[in-house]
Amino acid sequence: MNGRAWTNEEKEVIRTEYRGNLASVKLISQKVNHSISSIKGQIYRLGFGRRIDYRLWTQEEEEKLADLITRLPIHKITKIMGRSVNSIAIHAHKLKMSAGARDGYFTQRDLCLLLGVDHHWLRHRIDRGELEATPNDKPIPAHGGGFWRISEKEVKRFIIANARILTGRNIDLEVLIYIMLGK
Repeated sequence: MNGRAWTNEEKEVIRTEYRGNLASVKLISQKVNHSISSIKGQIYRLGFGRRIDYRLWTQEEEEKLADLITRLPIHKITKIMGRSVNSIAIHAHKLKMSAGARDGYFTQRDLCLLLGVDHHWLRHRIDRGELEATPNDKPIPAHGGGFWRISEKEVKRFIIANARILTGRNIDLEVLIYIMLGK
């Protein structure tokens, strides 16, 4: 039943029956006659929505992340650090770490995020030879932004050559300044 206020007894059912999985949510739904989405909302309001197995980040892990984020894609870092993609991406963002340049190169996906363009726009520039990019594998991939390497030097040249076209886009200025100043 939607829109009905939760009673204290129904909230107590959540406290006693919720096990952190969808099966327990469905069971609670049958007992209290609320929708699954309503129950999920109440779970979070009561503070039970957080993962029990959450690990706080240690200083050593943050230092390791700072080193790895500039050299490897996130999916590889997950295997090394034993954390989820979301955990790594969110924590790197919180600490203002950038995955922008990995040992002097960007992927097509990185550059799309940096320049505020979509992958079709950028791939079109690669295909026309306006942006020099090297494929990671042969044959050249038909799609996929992670398969191309674009040097920092080439990114800098491309930005300067296309400044008028890129003006007004949602550009990551922090990384852009880093590239342009060569720091």
